[in-house]
Amino acid sequence: MLLVASVAGGCARNDRVSAGAVSGASGEAIDAARWSESPVSAALDAMGEDTRRFHAHVMALSSEFFEGRAPGTRGGDLAQDYIAFYYQRAGLEPAFTMDGQPSFKQPFNVSGDVIVKEAGLAWASGSKTVELKPEEGFNVLGISGTGEVEGGLVFAGYSIADGPDGYTSFPPHGEDLKGKVVMILRFEPMTAEGRSRWQDVSGWTHNASLLPKINAAIDRGAAGVILVGTPGADDDRATRLESAARTRWGRPVGVPVAMMSVEAAEALLKSADAQGRSLKELRQLADEKETAGPIALNATATLRAAVDTQQIPTANVGAVLRGRGALADEYVVLGAHYDHLGYGHFGSRARNPEGIIHPGADDNASGTSGLLMLAEDLHREYEALPAGAEARSILFLAFGAEESGLNGSRFFTENPPFSITQVKAMINMDMIGRLRENSFEIGGVGTGEGFEEFVTPIFQSSGMTIKPTRGGQGPSDHASFYAKDIPVLFLFTGLHDQYHTPDDVGSTLNFGGGAQIAALAGDLATAIARRPEAFTFKSTGTASRQGAVRGVSVRLGIAPGSYADDLPGVMVGDVYDGTSAALAGIQKGDRLIRWGGEELPDVGAMMERLAAHKPGDVVEIVVVREGQEIPIKVTMQARQGRQ
Repeated sequence: MLLVASVAGGCARNDRVSAGAVSGASGEAIDAARWSESPVSAALDAMGEDTRRFHAHVMALSSEFFEGRAPGTRGGDLAQDYIAFYYQRAGLEPAFTMDGQPSFKQPFNVSGDVIVKEAGLAWASGSKTVELKPEEGFNVLGISGTGEVEGGLVFAGYSIADGPDGYTSFPPHGEDLKGKVVMILRFEPMTAEGRSRWQDVSGWTHNASLLPKINAAIDRGAAGVILVGTPGADDDRATRLESAARTRWGRPVGVPVAMMSVEAAEALLKSADAQGRSLKELRQLADEKETAGPIALNATATLRAAVDTQQIPTANVGAVLRGRGALADEYVVLGAHYDHLGYGHFGSRARNPEGIIHPGADDNASGTSGLLMLAEDLHREYEALPAGAEARSILFLAFGAEESGLNGSRFFTENPPFSITQVKAMINMDMIGRLRENSFEIGGVGTGEGFEEFVTPIFQSSGMTIKPTRGGQGPSDHASFYAKDIPVLFLFTGLHDQYHTPDDVGSTLNFGGGAQIAALAGDLATAIARRPEAFTFKSTGTASRQGAVRGVSVRLGIAPGSYADDLPGVMVGDVYDGTSAALAGIQKGDRLIRWGGEELPDVGAMMERLAAHKPGDVVEIVVVREGQEIPIKVTMQARQGRQ
């Protein structure tokens, strides 16, 4: 704790150093002049005070001590305390009350791990009965419903309703699945080498997604579903027994669902298949269109599951810099989310990321560090205001659980400690640590009447090249305020290869640039706070803005190249492996221009389209690639986890 406090306090190493010497650990005198010639010391001195403070906060918050700051982790809770400590040190007031007492924290819960409370899987064939052991022969999946079912077993191959070239696992006169327990395979029809027959490059098409397979069986009457690995597939998941944690993709499907190990499935088939075929032989039948239909097995199965979704406590951390005069009851919000991906159990772009700390230096220790700098700086500015000056209060908000769906900012806007109409503007800092070529983007300049004209001179005086964009939506916390008809600004230095990986560490940041951007955010906040008239909100996106922020159960799997650029459509900055977009063939550099036959104007409209879909839906998205319009069929996967 002492180390964190001293590091984050601004590296004031010379406060107690005499002009002559100090004592080292060995008791020997250390020449202070020689100490000041240290390259590290010289570099910190050369940074300047603002940069030193920004650097110290970033390095503290992104250290392993804070465990990637995920909700529910000890590190996430410690990050809240760290922020509250510096709010108080800066002289700010707590923004909330807890149990009738002033508090910097606004608690709320988010959905967490799926807890399997009951799990059972047994089968009977003739006189033989076998009960499997959890974590050895089977696992209940995180998407499972709660219940107990017993029914005849049917093998339904890849459980694909409608594949290329007329392929289907469910021909019109195939086996009746009503009331049955249905066994299905991972992936899709494959070659002798174990690769997709429907994909020219490595990997699988959207037909391999698990949730649509499960739903296809349920839609045809299945009372329970058993997933089985696929022998011979050229994929490291081919025979892996999945866990509930890796398969928590959103709402339960309504029937019990489990995964059986390949070894257990082979033992079952020896007794239950009339011809004694192995799992690989049945897979080979499923590979061919002519023999892909369901096969009744001479066995019954009993499947029992009870699952519960854990509620994880977390909090927003807020403080008020009290305003002056008649404007004091109005607010300008300065915001940044402090959470990140923790140990990589969700949201990571890395391969096999689970159990590895994701430090989140840029995303978003950088924005949080800017917030803490400004808490100190703006308090001094307000203290120096002349007598009779009027200024709005500034609300400093560090949001929790942004990475899992803007949860903290949405909770705040729906549960503010005062009327949300008192918030007159919101400035969001998310990923401000990678300034490149002294140029970056600020979104939202079109969200208020006269907003762009007001902020442009402030941009110009910053010494940086700023690309203003008008849109107020996008996947960060300002969107929650935009949805409440509040003008917003979004400061963002862009995506990079380290985004959402364990490599987003402090050494990759431009500390001077981050401090400069934070200072600009402070200038914008105080200018808006001192302006006598509040800005009138102006919509820049779709009409139903609230729907673009909440209720999204599916994930496309792209990162926009810009969250609010002024060209129609959505530029694809990155495509994440294994997602709906990747499986469908959407590529980095594509521009999405139409969705389901309708024009797609911006990121906000894309979020609204996503909110209208459920997992398993198929939509045609038209992209522009190298000047050509290309229609692409995309099957929507559930938002949580990777399938």
